Amino acid sequence: MYIYFRLQNEFLYFKSLVTRDCLIVKEMKKRHNCVLHLNELADEQLLRYFIDVYLMYRLESRIQDIVAETYYYTNQEDIDHIVAWTISLLEDESFNEQYFKTSSLAQFLYLMTSEQLMHLPSTRSHIYFDSFVLFQLKTFHNQLSDIVGYAIDEMKREEEHQHFLEMARSFVQNQAPQTPLLHIINEGSFHFYNQFGKYIRPTTLSRCMKQTPLYLFGLDESELTVAPVLALMPRKIEIYGREVNDSKIITLMKIFEERVQLYPFSQFPFAISHHGK
Repeated sequence: MYIYFRLQNEFLYFKSLVTRDCLIVKEMKKRHNCVLHLNELADEQLLRYFIDVYLMYRLESRIQDIVAETYYYTNQEDIDHIVAWTISLLEDESFNEQYFKTSSLAQFLYLMTSEQLMHLPSTRSHIYFDSFVLFQLKTFHNQLSDIVGYAIDEMKREEEHQHFLEMARSFVQNQAPQTPLLHIINEGSFHFYNQFGKYIRPTTLSRCMKQTPLYLFGLDESELTVAPVLALMPRKIEIYGREVNDSKIITLMKIFEERVQLYPFSQFPFAISHHGK
């Protein structure tokens, strides 16, 4: 079996993988290719090696090409940022489970190419890595364009969220506190109590929110997590709940910083009076 590589770094990496199995008969240069003459190599192992080489040397440049040619980005800093976001997505196990129905991109590529290989002739003595990438990974490259688009959307959402956090944090730092202490019970939705343990009714919250320039942050009175707290502007916030990793709580902590303290639900010091309200 003869394996052909056009690029020296890919050839050397593949060679380092194959060396573990002592499969090399000899290596040579032919025109524009580096060639390895191997003892018989099982399709399964060959595919895994090829995918390793692809992930190491081709994936990132492929993403760069898509960013530039499909999404028309020209600034290298923007391109690098999007590439990093896309790679991060492709390394995320939950994303792979959702998108590819496998635990990793490498596993997906192996399953896809092994299925395609079943339909090819079994007598293959000359194999070109470039051809493998061009034909066997064509379906994935079509999918990759969509994944890059998704990564761009995710990146923009994150940038907008960071901008919102910075504006809200600055607003809080420049406003005098309006109430000394706000208690929040987190039961999926937030319920607000003043420093004396009196339940703050939605009508009261709505009145406070109308007097606050929530439009500065793209918020209105229908937003019932951050907007009420900005309107009440407490000096200190105590949140009681079971889920400390709740995204709503994390957002409040990023805006109000050291003002926020978390406590178990059982430590709420007053009678709960919001049920049925």
